[in-house]
Amino acid sequence: MGVSVHAVSDTASCPLSWRLFLPESWDGPEAAGRREACRIPEDEHHRPKWQLALDMLDELAGTGLRPAALVADAGYGANADFRHGLGTAAWPTCSR
Repeated sequence: MGVSVHAVSDTASCPLSWRLFLPESWDGPEAAGRREACRIPEDEHHRPKWQLALDMLDELAGTGLRPAALVADAGYGANADFRHGLGTAAWPTCSR
């Protein structure tokens, strides 16, 4: 699974950044064979989706890409840690 940030208009969508999302169950020793079969690097571990999204937004901002507005679905909008991270960076947001 992945987490992504897209630039969108009323006629198009373009991915700007992607991150691999690993469920917590992929971090345990019982997942070693599955991780090896999928070639998941040893230093790649579970991180919450909201944290992956904030990291991508910070990285994009570092290159000068800051949206006029940021739209997120309920999975992010209902997450207090995500909203706090957006507020700290002064991102203009709209979430459901």
